[in-house]
Amino acid sequence: MPEQRRDTNVTITKPALDRLSEIDRALGYKSRDRTGRYLLQKYIERNAPLPAADRLTHVSTVMRHPLPPLPEEDPVVPIRRLRLRITPSDSTQARNLAFRLPGQAKTRGHTDYQSRLLTDAVMTSIAVESCERGLDPITDQVLAGVYPLLRHQAALGLWRLVVAATRTGAERAILREAEAFRVDREVRAARSEEPTELTPSYVEDVAALLEMNDLDDGEAVWHHDHRFLLAQFLAARILSTSSKCNPKRWEQALYDQEGEDWQQLRAYAIELGPRPPGMRRRTGRPRPGAIGISFEGRGGGAVWRAQRILALPAIVDWLSTSAASTSERTWIVHPPGWRLALPEGWNPAFPRDLRQEGWAEHIAARRVLYFDLDQERAPGAQARGARGHMVWPTVDDEHGDAVPVAGLQTVLAALLEHIRDPRKAAEILLLELHPGPAATGRTRPDRAAVTPPDTDDFSLANTWPPLSAEQWAGSTPTASSPSADERSTPAPRRPSDVPPPPDFTRTSRSKHGARSDDALDARAAELDWYHQWQDPTTETFHPMPVFVPVDTAQRLGFIDDERAQQLIEDAQSRTQDRMNVALREASRTCSPAEQDALRKATNDPARFSTLARKLGLDFYPVSAAWCWYVPSLSDHVETDPERLRWLATHLIKVYSRELDRDMEQAVRAAAREFAPLYRP
Repeated sequence: MPEQRRDTNVTITKPALDRLSEIDRALGYKSRDRTGRYLLQKYIERNAPLPAADRLTHVSTVMRHPLPPLPEEDPVVPIRRLRLRITPSDSTQARNLAFRLPGQAKTRGHTDYQSRLLTDAVMTSIAVESCERGLDPITDQVLAGVYPLLRHQAALGLWRLVVAATRTGAERAILREAEAFRVDREVRAARSEEPTELTPSYVEDVAALLEMNDLDDGEAVWHHDHRFLLAQFLAARILSTSSKCNPKRWEQALYDQEGEDWQQLRAYAIELGPRPPGMRRRTGRPRPGAIGISFEGRGGGAVWRAQRILALPAIVDWLSTSAASTSERTWIVHPPGWRLALPEGWNPAFPRDLRQEGWAEHIAARRVLYFDLDQERAPGAQARGARGHMVWPTVDDEHGDAVPVAGLQTVLAALLEHIRDPRKAAEILLLELHPGPAATGRTRPDRAAVTPPDTDDFSLANTWPPLSAEQWAGSTPTASSPSADERSTPAPRRPSDVPPPPDFTRTSRSKHGARSDDALDARAAELDWYHQWQDPTTETFHPMPVFVPVDTAQRLGFIDDERAQQLIEDAQSRTQDRMNVALREASRTCSPAEQDALRKATNDPARFSTLARKLGLDFYPVSAAWCWYVPSLSDHVETDPERLRWLATHLIKVYSRELDRDMEQAVRAAAREFAPLYRP
């Protein structure tokens, strides 16, 4: 039975649609849909046999042209929607062959990080067909005079020029220190009597990801409309089709990414910098001023993502050596700085033949996690020889043979249903939600031992740490005044805390010697940021309590109706107390009409919360929840399966939330450090 076609909309420019109409007439077809399918099939046939570096892409893809218009702004060029009815297999093949910039989402993502895979396939196929039939190229005010077709490796080279020209302070600090480490490593290797190759340092590995050394690297790189505007500007200069230029020569230099021509292009891009004169005339967009501050934040986020990419293979390396008697049973994952702890007796196994030894069945049934150690290395790292297969976790049976951990199938199935990466599944499984006993690892606890001694008092908790019934009765909605000692000692910060806003109060520079002051300030800021960053082994542990909504806690059998009603009433009472605090604050900062609107919304916490946010008041309702004491997911593998499935799904959300918060903190920290360099 033939595969059914599905409707797909592709957004292209009007000039591209005009070329498609000309091709349609030349082919004698009567529908753009049929012409589009024909071109996509030719695109697949042409590019499928080629290596990724040699496939063709249209220059508009690396430019991300046309960019989404700014609010209240007309598009730079008219855009049209092309409706195509294609089979899912053709759509998937075309997307897999299309060019995707490093760092862009493969499916959906933030606006600045969205890829246009099917659009690239359509634009490339139209441009190639137009060239073969002698038709005019796709042109508009941005594409006019620009060499239209690039190989994927050359498009990546153009993007690398853009990245090099728009480095932020955080990135420059990493690259500078990495270069110093590299030089020192080479000097020590040269002085060694025996030929040896020293392993690159951690900061060199981070820098390699920021440098995008090959097509598979660069997923940490930040994106912004301004980088794409600079790509448009550089393409118009480097790949100009005017009689004075040789675009094929420079396309080859972008492809090679080495040699004299490439170094000349790189120096040219860096000299132009992130805001070259004339870019506004070319792109029609204003050059950013204070927007550079947001660039600095994104640079801090890029460094964080590079570290995170390195952290996942390190977890596998740690697990692969955990069977040794000298191996650490705990591991600090940085970022975000939390701790993993191995239960006693959990070890890896290294089968030579997965199917013959029966492990293939265990992997398919999700009783163990599977790792291909030959693939588990950081991007850009050198292979260390054949390492084979690893399955984890296993325990020894009475005969000393490795077998899957009893009861683990439920939790692994729940984790792998939402997370395909086994490294992340292992991280969630071993993540310590509360401080563990010791650095020697975690002993499998008694089921009763993980329950706090006073269950009744503990189950009243809607906050952390949990309060007893007496503390609930004596609590007031307003905080007591801190003592002198408390005022002098800053409270410890959690990764989820929002850092203070950037400090713009530095003394102003004099007009004389401003360039020198700028250089000194930038270097000092980069060194200061690097010294705070450079220790990747620091543990920033904070408790992550598991709050179970009241209705879920009832369904899972944690609490009865009476306890649930008590928690609901307590949450309502505390919500009302917080409303009263917000109303008192509103009486000092809001108009009478706004105060009246708040008072009328006191019976609707959701509406009250919305109004409070609009008025800048600190308020959020208290949800009725029961606190489940969970030291680690690995401690609960023998729990009731339904409870375990809920817990695993909940911890996936906690895991994603905490990583997002930690990256946001890195973004804010970089912006806070480097923002003063961009003051007017």
